[in-house]
Amino acid sequence: MELPYRLIQLYTYKDEVVLDPFMGSAQTAIASIKTGRHYVGYDIEEEYVKLSEQIIREFYLDIIY
Repeated sequence: MELPYRLIQLYTYKDEVVLDPFMGSAQTAIASIKTGRHYVGYDIEEEYVKLSEQIIREFYLDIIY
């Protein structure tokens, strides 16, 4: 997750939107959330979308609890 984290910090400002057309395992999503950015992601593989949704949901639960 180090590379997406660095790129997001380098090229965006807080509250901007990060677009990820290749969601994969949600690494860019998590990096976006951690750095205060909004996130929009999609993937042509439904499996990866479901996986990403689960990972993001678990990440938010870790923050709350």
